[in-house]
Parts: sequence; C-alpha cells; structure tokens
Amino acid sequence: MGGKTEVRLSFRDISERCSRALLSKYAYLFFFLSAGVISACGWEVYGALAFAGAICLILVFCDDIMAAALPLLLLCVFVTNCYDSADTFLRFVWIALPVVASVVFHFVYFRQRLVIGRSFWGLVAVSVAITLSGVGVIPASDYFSAASLYYIVFLGIGMVGLYLLLKSQLSAKRSYDVKEKGVAILYIMGLLSAFVVLYHIIPLISFTDGVLTFTDTFQASNNLSTMLMFALPCPFYFATKNKAHFLAALLMSASMFISGSRAGMIFSVVELLLCIVVSAIFDKKNRIFYICVVAVTAAAVAIAYAFFHETVMGVAETLGLYPVIDEDEARVKLIDRAFELFGKYPVTGHGLTYRGNFDLYSPKKGAMGWYHMMIPQVVASMGCVGILAYLYQGFEHLRTFVRSLRVAKGDARERALLVTLFMSYVGVLMMSQVNPGLFCPIPYGLLATVIFALMDGDDGLRMYKKGNK
Repeated sequence: MGGKTEVRLSFRDISERCSRALLSKYAYLFFFLSAGVISACGWEVYGALAFAGAICLILVFCDDIMAAALPLLLLCVFVTNCYDSADTFLRFVWIALPVVASVVFHFVYFRQRLVIGRSFWGLVAVSVAITLSGVGVIPASDYFSAASLYYIVFLGIGMVGLYLLLKSQLSAKRSYDVKEKGVAILYIMGLLSAFVVLYHIIPLISFTDGVLTFTDTFQASNNLSTMLMFALPCPFYFATKNKAHFLAALLMSASMFISGSRAGMIFSVVELLLCIVVSAIFDKKNRIFYICVVAVTAAAVAIAYAFFHETVMGVAETLGLYPVIDEDEARVKLIDRAFELFGKYPVTGHGLTYRGNFDLYSPKKGAMGWYHMMIPQVVASMGCVGILAYLYQGFEHLRTFVRSLRVAKGDARERALLVTLFMSYVGVLMMSQVNPGLFCPIPYGLLATVIFALMDGDDGLRMYKKGNK
C-alpha cells in the first residue's frame, strides 16, 4: 500500500496518443513551417525524403490515417517545383521499400471493417474503362511499360483498392469530425500553395519604365493552381464563423491569378465567384455580406480594367497568358486529333500510352502523352467504354452529394461541410478540362477519391462487420 502505481502502455495506447499529438494545431504548424522553409531554400529533394520518412513513422505509430494526410499533401505541394526531375528522384527509389512496408503495416495492424459507399461503383466503372483502354490497339510492350502501369494501375484497380482501404479507415469512430478535419487540411495545403506561388513569382516581377513585366515564367504554376482549386472553397466554410478567413480565399485566388497559369488566371475568378454564390445560397445569415463582396469585387475589376487595361494585357502577353488560346498550339490541334482517333478506335480507345500524338506533344520522362483536356482524353483514350464509365461516375458523384445533403437536412454545419467538399471537387474538375488534373493519380485522383469517401458518410453498404452476423 502507498507504493507507486505502475502504468504500462500498450502499442495501441501509444498509437492513439501519437495520433492525437500529430493531429493537433501545433503539429500542423510545425509541418507547415517546415514545408515553407524547404520550398524557400530549394531543399525539395531532401525535404521530400524527410517528409517521406516522417510519413512512414506516422503510418507505423499512429492508428489514425488522417495523421499522415497533411504531411503527404504538403510534400506534394513543395515537390511541384521539381519539374522534369525523374532522374533525380530515381536515385532515391529505395525509399519505396520502407514506404510500402509502412503502408502495409498500417492497413494490416490498424485494419477496420471494409465499407463501400455510393461513389464506389462509379470508381469501379472508370477502373474497368482505364484497364481496357488501348487493349488490342497499342503494343503489349507499351501497355506493360513501367510508366504505363503506374497510370493504369493507380487510376484503375489501384484507386479502387485505395478507396476501400481509406474508406474503411475514415469510417472509424473518432473524437472529431473527420470531414471538418479534411477541410482544414485542404485549407492548410492551399495556404502553402499560395506561399510557394508568391515566394517564387514576386522576384520575377520587374518595373521597367513604369511598366510591370515578368522576367521569367514559373514552371509549377499549373500544378499549384490545381492544388489551390482544391483548397479555395475551404476558407468559405470557416468564414461562416470568422469573416477573416475570407481574406485567405482572396489570397488563394490572387495567387492563382498571378501564377502564370492560364487556367489559374481564368478559374481563380470563376471558382471564387462560384464559392461566393454558393455561400450566399447556403449561408443565409451572411447573405448580405456575400452580395456586398460580389458588388465590391465587380466594381474593383471594372475600375482596374478601365485604368490598367494596357498594363494587364502587357503582363498577360509577357507570361504567355494572352491570347488565352493560340490556334497553332498543340492543345488545339490535339482536340481534332482526339475525335479523329475516336473514329478509328471507338470501343476502348487508343489507350493512355498511345505514342501517335508525340508529333504534337512530346511528354517529359515518366509522363504520358496527355491531351491536357479531360473530355478529349476520355474520348480518344477510352472510347465509348470510357465515355459511359465517366458519365456514370459523374451521375454517382452528383447523386452522392444530393443524398448526403438530404441526410444532413437540418444540420447546417454538416451541410456546409458537404458543400465545401463538393465545391473542392468541382474546382479540380474545372481545372481538368485544360490540364491532366484528375488523370494524375497522386495527389489529384487520390484527393478526389477521398473527398467522395468522406461524403459517402456511413450510409454505404457494409461489406463486413466484425462481430456481426
């Protein structure tokens, strides 16, 4: 009696404590600042190795998969500056071994019941279309090449497997709202993306004889704009509690606009206005605020256009943003080529690894010969099978969103989260019309899959319940 009580912690206890620590605002601040320093100092390669190592440790010592989400997304942001660096990263291919080992360990040791939601079947349909694309058209050596298998597997059956694994983990009971945490993580990812854009683009701005010009282009502009399209709706959710978050939305939109990405320039405005309109519809308490914002923004744009039209056009031409479309560029010619090839291969298309378009667009090492446009890509690469699969997936996505809203009727916070997640997907869907976007498995395809896994909620069909008959 009166002696010391011995406390023994099991590995499960340790993993729960690690998860709580790494999901805290202090851990998020640490990862955010670390990623910012890595990008500012140009340490992307070694920073990627450090973050990959941290993610491996998180997967082993944390029972909550969400603990690994932020470092993974921040890693994806700062490596966007490593353009055409396949050979650089191939030197560190050994890192794949501990990554795969930690992933396998996490999903085996911390396994949860398997669950499928309503968006699952659209993912299966797309997986079939991608797997069959080009079968009988392209040589087997092209279909089974390393680069080809990466896209075919991770856009196809691999994404289905990732959905099942992640959905099972996301459906586990938590002490926090997993949708809100997901929105917060996307928000932080967007802030880092905005920082990276501004940090690298501002030094390129020059004033010569009173005229604003850009001394060079920023190569990562399209990728970072895609990240920002995912993130832009997120500040609007938090703005319902504190209007200061609206400034973050303006910062993200402005970053896209000046990034040097033509798509970013256009869609930064389109998505911002869409988010304001949607917020005015769902956030009735603050409707007047959003109407005033639209009015002020429209007036500011009109004044800026009237007084700075020549400067804006000059900057746009310097960056290659004006004219927006050049009839002689490869992307325009690829549209005609896509529908021409659809006539030749109407059933399953010519496949993702088709090399017949290399005369118009020659990709960097490890990349596919993209059309850089979602509709021509589906039409030409996957034929009628792909068209039907993507139409079905689009229908299921919309039905998932509408059903989730109906289930959440009366819960304003839940509905706001669902709308935010859906608008995040709409953003990347718009960007995918003029960039590879959703055809890049990691992070864009994976993020879209996670968004709908979150929106599926718990009303999906449970494939397996431990302990239930």
